[in-house]
Amino acid sequence: MPLMYAQGDFVDKTFYLANVQQGYTNNQGKPYLCIALADQDEDLDGHYWDMEIGNLGAEKGDCARVQGTIQVFNGSVQLKITSLHKVAPVDMMREGRTPLDELMTRLDRVVAHIPADSISNDLWERFVQTDMFRDFVNAPAAMTMHHNYKHGLLEHSVSVADIVMPRLPEDEFGIGTVAAIMHDIGKVDTYAFEGPAVVMTDQGKMLGHIVLGVMRLQPLLEGFPDAFKTVFLNAVVGHHGKYEWGSPELPKTRFAWLLHWADQLDSVSQHIVDMRDWNGWMSGDKMFRTELLRF
Repeated sequence: MPLMYAQGDFVDKTFYLANVQQGYTNNQGKPYLCIALADQDEDLDGHYWDMEIGNLGAEKGDCARVQGTIQVFNGSVQLKITSLHKVAPVDMMREGRTPLDELMTRLDRVVAHIPADSISNDLWERFVQTDMFRDFVNAPAAMTMHHNYKHGLLEHSVSVADIVMPRLPEDEFGIGTVAAIMHDIGKVDTYAFEGPAVVMTDQGKMLGHIVLGVMRLQPLLEGFPDAFKTVFLNAVVGHHGKYEWGSPELPKTRFAWLLHWADQLDSVSQHIVDMRDWNGWMSGDKMFRTELLRF
C-alpha cells in the first residue's frame, strides 16, 4: 500500500534494503548509492549522495533506519537519504487487508458454481491437488502495481472471477470461471519475496508470466480434449488484451474478453484502493503516469 509523498516531506523509517548499487556522477565522478528500500507499506527508491558502498555499514538484505527528504524528479518519487544505520532484522512481510481464511471462503464460493460434471471441474480438481495450488495461494500478484503482498495473487484471481462469473454465457460458465482463477498462474514462478520486497525471478525476467503460465498449465492439461486446451490457453495468453501490452495473441472467445477487462478493472481499482490520502496534486504514480488531483 504505497504512501503518498509530497516534495520536501521528511522520512524517518526502518526499511529493508532490497538492493544497493554504487554509482558515480558523470561530471565530477563523485560517489553515490542507489538503494531500493522496502517495508510492509511500500517500495521507495533512495539515493545516498557522497557515499561509498564500503562506508555504508549495511548491505543488501539488511534492515536499516533511514532518514531523508522526498524529492519528485521527472514524475518519480525518490528519497534523498541523509542518514542510514543498520538495525536488527524486522519482520516486514506484506499482507493484504483481507485475511487468508476469508479469501479461501470466497474461493470456495466461486468454485462451488463450476458444474460438477464438467471438464472444467476436472481441471480444477486436478489443480487443487498440486503443489502449484499452494504456491498460488501464497504468491504476490505483482512487484509494485497491485496486490504486491502475500496471498495477493489469490485475492486478485478471486476478485477477477467475481467480476466475470455473473456475466458469463451459460455455455462458457465453467471454463470461464476456472480461467479467471488461473489466468495469472505463471506469476508463481515470476515473482519471489526477498524480505518484504517482491522481486522478479530470473525466469520472470527471461520469459514473463504469460509464457510461464502456459508452461505450468500444459502438464496440468495433459489428457484433456485438444479443443478445450486450446480455448483455455487462449484465455491465458490473451488476458492482457493487446499485443503491445504483452499478449502474444488476442482473446478469441467471449469469456476470454470478459477475463481481460475484469483483470484490468481489478488491477486498477485495487491500486486506487491502496493509495493513501494526500492533498492537492500528487506526482509519481507508476500506474497512471500523470499528476493526480485530490479535492
